[in-house]
Amino acid sequence: MKKIALAVLLLVTSMAFTACGMMRATGSRHSIAESFEELRTRIERLEEENEDLLDEVADLKEDLQEKTANTAQAVPENYDGETLGQKEAVVLAKLYLKYSYLSYEMVVQYLVEDGIAYEDAIYGADHCDADWFSEALGMAVGYVEYEACSYAGLVDQLEYDGFTWEQAIYGAQYCGADWFEQAVRAVEIYTYYESFTREELLEELMLDGFTDEEAIYGLEVYGYEEGGDEGNDEAN
Repeated sequence: MKKIALAVLLLVTSMAFTACGMMRATGSRHSIAESFEELRTRIERLEEENEDLLDEVADLKEDLQEKTANTAQAVPENYDGETLGQKEAVVLAKLYLKYSYLSYEMVVQYLVEDGIAYEDAIYGADHCDADWFSEALGMAVGYVEYEACSYAGLVDQLEYDGFTWEQAIYGAQYCGADWFEQAVRAVEIYTYYESFTREELLEELMLDGFTDEEAIYGLEVYGYEEGGDEGNDEAN
């Protein structure tokens, strides 16, 4: 289910394939979970599958409102050692992670955007039982399946998405990408939008973090031989 939701979100947030380097060149990196409104909309569409969780959140909110209605300075009641705000943050964090791969920072950000107090959002991210290395891996797989990234570019992108360096390295290391094929896809993406000479494409690929061997392989697959400028359609 999580993989299906990830594919839907990727299709919504990216109308066309995007190269990691192209995002860096334009100064705006694409995030798989970039739009919280899209995530919120998708969660609403799946309400029927999550009635228990959503009912729990609603009950917590209603209980909190009843207990603090006549209190000038509201002090939340504790539920098993957790305040109501903390309880709600944990439930929502788990709901986010059920359908999207997110970093710790993303979870905190989305909780705050959903009206959760910052301290409670931190608590929710700390207690949602997430394996952040697994989340980084899941997001990395999404990037290499739907975009074109070098190993270095993917690590950079995952760090931008809020993962630690160690988590980003783990995701890039174990995502199963063929970096040579990623270079081929990057050439395809670049040449789809405009024309490049071989040297221009080589420079772009190197800036994207591809190795010399990966970049040259991608160029040769598309007919950009050394000493020539024009590619061909052999890869198509």
